[in-house]
Amino acid sequence: MFVIGVSYQALLGAVAGRCSLEYAGFVQEVTEDGTVLCGVELVLPPVGGCSAGPTVYFWSPVQSTFCAAYEQASLQAISYLQSVYAFLIVDYSFQGLVWYRGLARAAVNADTGIGACEAMNDHEASSTFSVLCCSHGFLCFPLI
Repeated sequence: MFVIGVSYQALLGAVAGRCSLEYAGFVQEVTEDGTVLCGVELVLPPVGGCSAGPTVYFWSPVQSTFCAAYEQASLQAISYLQSVYAFLIVDYSFQGLVWYRGLARAAVNADTGIGACEAMNDHEASSTFSVLCCSHGFLCFPLI
């Protein structure tokens, strides 16, 4: 088994494209006391009749590595964009595992397909799969 980490920098790039940002980039500054700051600069789309959108910065001091500081700044930027654009980031592989766990639990607990159908009906609307239940088992197929 292995773990794959999520890069907030890559995720920020995807979010910036979906939110139609004018610019999203990484910046670096050194303060008067010598502290190195890594940051993210975002230029939001123009609002109303303005020719340029507002520019927003997110900073993180370098404590261990530059990469970790940029990751922290990227996470701050993503959180800000979520508050502005009201979007949700979902891990579809995790959601799929939760759905399959519910399906397996319903199949084990059901004497007939009817009990399992009732257990899955609540989740069916938000799932990427539809479940056709019968007294002999389940048929899963993607929604088109």
